Amino acid sequence: MVRSPALIWVCFLGRGQWFDRRELKADQRQIARLCLKWCYFCAMRNLHGISRLLPSRLLAPACLLGLGTAVSEASAAATQWDCLLAPTSTYSQETLIQLPLAGTWIGDYVAVTNETGTRTLPGFFGGSGNNAIPFSSTVKPKVSIANTHPTGTFQFGFDAASGVVNVNGLLVDTLAGQTGTISTSMLLTYSTFRTVQPTSTFIGLTNVDVPIDSGSL
Repeated sequence: MVRSPALIWVCFLGRGQWFDRRELKADQRQIARLCLKWCYFCAMRNLHGISRLLPSRLLAPACLLGLGTAVSEASAAATQWDCLLAPTSTYSQETLIQLPLAGTWIGDYVAVTNETGTRTLPGFFGGSGNNAIPFSSTVKPKVSIANTHPTGTFQFGFDAASGVVNVNGLLVDTLAGQTGTISTSMLLTYSTFRTVQPTSTFIGLTNVDVPIDSGSL
């Protein structure tokens, strides 16, 4: 007689031998039904390889439940396990944001009330008065987190009646006392202009990446 992997696994969960299903405890009967339903699902879809794999990986918490070595909440319809993120888990993130920004620069010179103020003039030569100098830019904040070891908890549930898997109450600290970095730069464009009081000349730029600030999270 050929015995399916599912029936052998159910037997192992019980007493290490073939047995009458009525001898199982309530929670063990629920686990046995779950395993049999899963193997039937795999057989109907010709997924024999997956039917061998999942009882050991996906249903490992169910086996632990039957042996009394895991904390769980069992009911007739669904089973739920409290889980922790493994200490070997890693987390990486890179966030890039682009904020367009445009405006004008102008000196603080005002006739009569502030005649000693700074004047802005377009180009290298000529011009008079105090002129607005247009500019355009893109501000680019960047956040980087690389290979931290996050901590957290979540609940993993399986409804044997509907076959639905769910994850609830996911709480994760992605840094967990470690550090990430944040930096800001600006793509800047403006035409050449000069100032008077003080006298200076600013050569025009086109999409030049200018660093602004950086720090740690």
